[in-house]
Amino acid sequence: MKYIGFEIDHEATNIYLEVEKISSLKAVEVTNTILYDLFDDQMSIVHLVKAQTRKSTKILYPDKKFATNF
Repeated sequence: MKYIGFEIDHEATNIYLEVEKISSLKAVEVTNTILYDLFDDQMSIVHLVKAQTRKSTKILYPDKKFATNF
């Protein structure tokens, strides 16, 4: 993963990551624990984009994973 950057928007922090040069992508599983050690009410919104297809979800503490197929 390549770190693109971040921005702070009131109480939210948006973090941007990118994965390049994947020859074929059919399924993705994301494990996210960012800020879990600081907040027990952490909510993460995950957006996955492949070409023109976007998959999104909320991951609510203590859940850590999101899986989807393209």
